[in-house]
Amino acid sequence: MVFNTDIDTNKLKLMNNNTTTKQQTKQYRWIPDTIPLLKSNKAKVVKSDSQANLRDIIVNCLKVGLNHFETARFYGSSECQFVDALAGLIEDGTIAREDFIFQTKLFPMEKRGDFEKQWEATW
Repeated sequence: MVFNTDIDTNKLKLMNNNTTTKQQTKQYRWIPDTIPLLKSNKAKVVKSDSQANLRDIIVNCLKVGLNHFETARFYGSSECQFVDALAGLIEDGTIAREDFIFQTKLFPMEKRGDFEKQWEATW
């Protein structure tokens, strides 16, 4: 996959002696599909400072009307972090289950049993 991201042209001009070209205004990154993900340690992740930050972000998103949270197992630790944060906020009465939509994704599978196994392993 190739993704392009716009770069701030003012910063680019400073880096290149105030000259820039169209080609320099795009940055290209190649992300191969074949690199296996490093499995995160759920016990450590959900006890980190970033987890407390995620809980605050969720609460503030809901306050301003943003209620759709989208993730996937293959996004690193985000799925387990979201599930832990949302469940904790529900358990302590800060939010209710009907306050948000939680979306995750799975890889398509040829066999129903393989899909169901993947489904059970998710959130």
